[in-house]
Amino acid sequence: MVYSVIAWFAMRKPIKLAKGSPGNGSPVRILKPLCGAEPETYACLRSFCEQQYPQFQTVFGVADATDPVLAIVEQLQREYPNIDLQMCIDRRQHGSNRKVSNLINMMSLVRHEVLVVSDVRHIGKPMSWPAA
Repeated sequence: MVYSVIAWFAMRKPIKLAKGSPGNGSPVRILKPLCGAEPETYACLRSFCEQQYPQFQTVFGVADATDPVLAIVEQLQREYPNIDLQMCIDRRQHGSNRKVSNLINMMSLVRHEVLVVSDVRHIGKPMSWPAA
């Protein structure tokens, strides 16, 4: 009960967004590591392009230049020429985690200070990464 009272008092005070926070319309960069394509990949990646946020950059990253998801990203780049969609293709390995290596490799293309990492693993579906 004490926690509930404290929480109630805490929530009465309006939350102020820090200067330069995403809620103030500051430009953001979205890093989206990719590997492979599934039937719903196009629709999922297209949702990045249909955001109503004022200014953002999306950097997609893969380790393999033959990854089928590249065709989907290229299609989105053609469909949304006014949106900053970048593609990073880089096999360099930084340590033992391939996904983290992919994220590190994508950092060379980013243009904004505020960072959002978008990564969801499908439950029940194994994630397969190409051999190093």
